[in-house]
Amino acid sequence: TYQALCIDGRINAEGTKDLKQITIKDCVQFVVDNINSAQLENVILVAHSGSGCLLELIADRIKDKVKGLIFISANIPPQGKRTIDVLPFFLKWMNYFFIKLAPGGFHLSSKQREKMIRRYFCNCCSGEIIEFVLKHPEKIEPPAVATEKIYRPELKNLPKIFIKLSKDNTATL
Repeated sequence: TYQALCIDGRINAEGTKDLKQITIKDCVQFVVDNINSAQLENVILVAHSGSGCLLELIADRIKDKVKGLIFISANIPPQGKRTIDVLPFFLKWMNYFFIKLAPGGFHLSSKQREKMIRRYFCNCCSGEIIEFVLKHPEKIEPPAVATEKIYRPELKNLPKIFIKLSKDNTATL
């Protein structure tokens, strides 16, 4: 039998830290703590989108448990770059905009949010899935996931699978 553990990387669920104060190191530690608390062994780490930048950092912290990595349309910046650096121009601009304004209370109108979700995140999904996504509240990422430079360890002997969704309008893999 296999076990699955879904970890929401938005580590502010308990309101313990201001999102602007959360670092990449905090995000990595949050995932490591969840895996250790669940007492998992033989772990395959899976990341989608922006969390791709964290996967190798997490794997390096729990080397004895990790058996492989799977990146799904993941943002994996070059060594010493930020995830925001490799986004297409419009998405880079949009991310900068939200990083600066969202903490001050700025949010997209429901119409703008729906348009963005339909165009970039659910562009090939059924109407049922789009409606499901639209009904759920928006979760804001810690800015560090986009703005901190990433320095990944070399994990030469760890199997890695890279999946690019052919109709993903935001993927940078």
